[in-house]
Amino acid sequence: MKVTVINMKRCSQNIVEMEKLLLIWLEDQNQQRVPARLSVIQEKARELHTAVVKRNGEGSASEEFSASRGWFNRFKARANLHNVKLQGEAASADSVAAESFPRGLAEIIREGGYTADQLFNVDKTRLFW
Repeated sequence: MKVTVINMKRCSQNIVEMEKLLLIWLEDQNQQRVPARLSVIQEKARELHTAVVKRNGEGSASEEFSASRGWFNRFKARANLHNVKLQGEAASADSVAAESFPRGLAEIIREGGYTADQLFNVDKTRLFW
């Protein structure tokens, strides 16, 4: 993953420093083949921003940073990150529903008397009319 930080003239110095550190962290995660999740990247950005503000002193402590999805999209553009893929469809799936789904599906299969030949995955299938 080759990254280049560009067009950061509108960002505060703390955010510039934080994003440089975040790029290093992302590169490390990429080399370790750790999948990127938006929530983890956002949390790391907030953590790094807090550390940079603390290191730079009191004058910068009033700066707000939320690590929003919009910030992330702008960060990707500024850093020229084209190959950052978030884990999962939108990295925002309903984990409670996903956890209970296998039991519910097993119940439907059992009640319907379906066989293995009647089951298939349509996750990447499209229907054209």
